[in-house]
Amino acid sequence: QLMYWSFLHRGRNGLEDVELLLGPPGASTSRVAISSPADAWYQYSGLYRTAADETVTRFALVSLSGQAEGNLVDSIVFAPVD
Repeated sequence: QLMYWSFLHRGRNGLEDVELLLGPPGASTSRVAISSPADAWYQYSGLYRTAADETVTRFALVSLSGQAEGNLVDSIVFAPVD
């Protein structure tokens, strides 16, 4: 199954880094590193193909840098492509 992912990201206190992890539980097979400044919202998107035997897929965002307040994220989409 081909999956579409998209989200908006904005640094809270200057440049902030986040990593998108995609894949089955316990084995993220796709990693996307993203950096966004605090001046505006930035949209990121892409495609992820699940494995034939993958019945559960995790979509996770992990903060890589920045202040303790965390990253700003909005408008998350994770949907199958018809």
